[in-house]
Amino acid sequence: MEIKADQTSTVQFFNEKPEKPDNPKNPEKPSVPSNPSTPQKPVPQTGDDPYIFLYGGLLAAALIGGSVFAVYYFKKGKYSRTSQKRTAVGASVLSLCALVALGSGFLVFRDLNQYAESKDAYRDLAGYVEVPEQTDSPEQATDPTETKQDDADIVLPSVDFEALRENGPDIIGWLSLPDTVLNYPVTQTDNNEYYLNHLYDGTYNKVGCLFADYENRADFSDRNTIIYGHNMRDGSMFALLNRYDEQSYFDTHRQMYLVTPKGGYVMEIFAAFAAKPEESGSETSPWQLSWKDDGAYTTWLTAMKERSAVESDVTVTCSDKVLTPSTCTPGGTGRFLVMGKLVKVDNEI
Repeated sequence: MEIKADQTSTVQFFNEKPEKPDNPKNPEKPSVPSNPSTPQKPVPQTGDDPYIFLYGGLLAAALIGGSVFAVYYFKKGKYSRTSQKRTAVGASVLSLCALVALGSGFLVFRDLNQYAESKDAYRDLAGYVEVPEQTDSPEQATDPTETKQDDADIVLPSVDFEALRENGPDIIGWLSLPDTVLNYPVTQTDNNEYYLNHLYDGTYNKVGCLFADYENRADFSDRNTIIYGHNMRDGSMFALLNRYDEQSYFDTHRQMYLVTPKGGYVMEIFAAFAAKPEESGSETSPWQLSWKDDGAYTTWLTAMKERSAVESDVTVTCSDKVLTPSTCTPGGTGRFLVMGKLVKVDNEI
């Protein structure tokens, strides 16, 4: 703009308020994640493996097939007329049958030998355990309405844990069911896999050993202590637990005995039932190990008793501690559990 003398110029000022920028949007609050569900803890596979039947089938097929082929191949007057090619084919087939028979026969022998080896190993422990003769025991009673044996009259086995631990340092107890083959040490280590295929002394064997859950206290002071064991075809370990789905068996086998280095207990059975491994981690899981309060524990105990396949007059409250032997059902897809409250007994022999 040009300003000249003797002229008036007008200057205008405009005080314009700048437009206020839009307020930025407040960032959305992140959504609160839902509480994760209790993780499912794997339940050990405690069934006997089916391989011995596979090995036995292969052995039978190889022997029968090889014999039939040999009879046909060496039929009188036929073998001399075969060509070199047919001779080679025949020799190959017979060799294959022989190899299959030898291999499967070895595997069958190996599995049978493991059964025998475990039986001998646990029989050798008898010298460390003195089992008293029980009189008028509830296991021998035929009438379930008879008065139960007083706990003061029960004499538990005497176990030399010091000697046992020289060869089995992980042994924490001894579990027995009177008048049955269930009479074994209980071990514990830092996982639930090792004693699935090792004996109490660490020897590799598919029969394994009874063992407490690695998350349990070794002194059986938890509200629920789980003991795992195989359902073996030879009847060893926890095979007989599955018989507790019959009322008649329960009526004559109402109690198990647990002996620990610090004392002994009678396990008074109040429930026995089948469960699915998928239940692990739920609030009604029979493998549950902790509860937020006494009320939750009482609710759980009631649920376990209601699931029982047998009727028991044993009462269990939030002040009781529970022992839960667990094994596989026949076929290995499910689990069978027997649950009992632990009652302290001070009169070991």
